Amino acid sequence: MGNIDSENYFGIGVKGHIDEFCRFVNENTILISFPDSAEAEHDPIKKINLERMKVNYDILKNATDQNGKSFNIVKMPVPDIDYMTFALDTVSKNDEIKFLSQQILFEQKNFSVGDTVHFVPSSSYLNFLITNKTVFQAKYWTEGMPETVKAKDEKAKQILKKYFPDKNIYQINTAETNHNGGGLHCWSMQIPK
Repeated sequence: MGNIDSENYFGIGVKGHIDEFCRFVNENTILISFPDSAEAEHDPIKKINLERMKVNYDILKNATDQNGKSFNIVKMPVPDIDYMTFALDTVSKNDEIKFLSQQILFEQKNFSVGDTVHFVPSSSYLNFLITNKTVFQAKYWTEGMPETVKAKDEKAKQILKKYFPDKNIYQINTAETNHNGGGLHCWSMQIPK
């Protein structure tokens, strides 16, 4: 991506639920979404996230629970984000572009129809759903994608296996859900009603 201005990157909704960045997996272990430095050099969103997560990591590293015990902080990989790049168009025949354009133009008064933007879907390995016997977790690799994406999926799965040894870890491709503003945990919070 090179040196792209991060000002024209947008998400929708609340633009980052806590369950995309941080999750308790037991009384003392916290998983945090942590991009690596090499990725952050080439991706403006991962660069911003890395800077923020370093601050969060330092806060958590120095924090204790109610009994004065330090937390076990585990860094979870960050998926490679599939940005959607398009020109703002409020009359587009593509419903997703039309909707996103309307949202961005409503929120961002310094943008105009025709400006190029990058849509950032809500992608995270931490937006998982815990059930009685299974943990449902996002995966991002599909046929034709780089093997590095597959390796991240597997690393994320192994981390959850370690902290949920009595549960099955089942990965689901969440790309479409992410593009609609959420992940497995977010989309399932009110079910059943």
